[in-house]
Amino acid sequence: VIASYRPGDRIREGVEVLSIEDGLVELSNAGEVEYLSISEIPVELSANDVFYPDLVAELNLSGSMDDGMLLPPGPEYTIKSETYAWATPRTIALLRDAIHEYAKGHHVPKVHIGDISRRGGGPFKPHISHQEGRDVDIAYVLHDRRVRFGVATTGTLDRKHTWALLQALLDTHAVTYVFLDYEVQRLLYEHALADGMTPEQLEPLFQFPYGRRAAQGLIRHWKGHRDHFHVRFSAP
Repeated sequence: VIASYRPGDRIREGVEVLSIEDGLVELSNAGEVEYLSISEIPVELSANDVFYPDLVAELNLSGSMDDGMLLPPGPEYTIKSETYAWATPRTIALLRDAIHEYAKGHHVPKVHIGDISRRGGGPFKPHISHQEGRDVDIAYVLHDRRVRFGVATTGTLDRKHTWALLQALLDTHAVTYVFLDYEVQRLLYEHALADGMTPEQLEPLFQFPYGRRAAQGLIRHWKGHRDHFHVRFSAP
C-alpha cells in the first residue's frame, strides 16, 4: 500500500478527494471536479497507470505496444469493443486527457470510441493502420444521442460538440493527422468561422477549402470517414 485516502483527504496541493462511491472517485482539482474509474476488486496502480496524468508530475509514458494497455472504462466515454481498444500508455493518457478537457463543458454528450488496435498491435483488417496503438476511431457527435457511429450530414451532425471534441484532441499538440470526410470538414470549418475563429487560424488545421487531394492541414479527407473520424497520435 503506497497511500490510503478517504473523502476529505488531500492528495496534493489543490487536489482533494470529494467522494468514493458507485465505482467512481470524485476529486476536486484546482476547483474543477474530476472523476477516476475504480474497480470492484483491489488494483495496483503505478504512476503510469494514473488516469489523469496531471495528478502525477513528470510522467514518462511509453509509446510502445510492448507494454500496451487496454483503454479502461470511464464516465465520459463508451468503448465500442474492448477487444480492439488496446493502445500505448501514451496514447491512452493523451486520449483520456483530451476527452476530460472536452467534458469540462456543461452537459456534453459522451464520446464514443471505436477501433484502436488489437492486443500487442500488428495487422488489423480491414484497417491499413491501427497497428501501433496510435490510431483511434471516434464517432462524430450527432444530434440524436441514441445513434452511435451514424453518418454525419448537414442535418445529423452536432457541429458544436464535434468541433469542441476535435479542438480538445488538437490541443494535445500530439496529433499527426485527423482523417475526416471532406464534406464534414466543410461543416466544421463553417461552424468554427461562425464561432469566432479566423481563416488564418484555421488554415494550419483544415484541408478545406483547398480540395480533398490538397496536402494541407492536419485534418485530411479519407474515404470511409462519414460515420467516424480517425485520430493519429504522434510517436514520442
